[in-house]
Amino acid sequence: MYEYALKFLHQYVEIYTYLSQQKLYGTIIKVTPAEIVLNREHIEKASNKNYNLYIPLNSVISIRKLD
Repeated sequence: MYEYALKFLHQYVEIYTYLSQQKLYGTIIKVTPAEIVLNREHIEKASNKNYNLYIPLNSVISIRKLD
């Protein structure tokens, strides 16, 4: 999965994991043998906020690039 995840580095993706009941969307900003760091942009009327999700690599079911 590590080599596969590296193909999506710096791309906007949809990630489905065992830990989340919903699909996660964002840009993969870092991949290590242990985890994927997904940057999520949360846009509100009041302010723009970015936050990172640290997803264990062994919990990932699928990764799909979105255009």
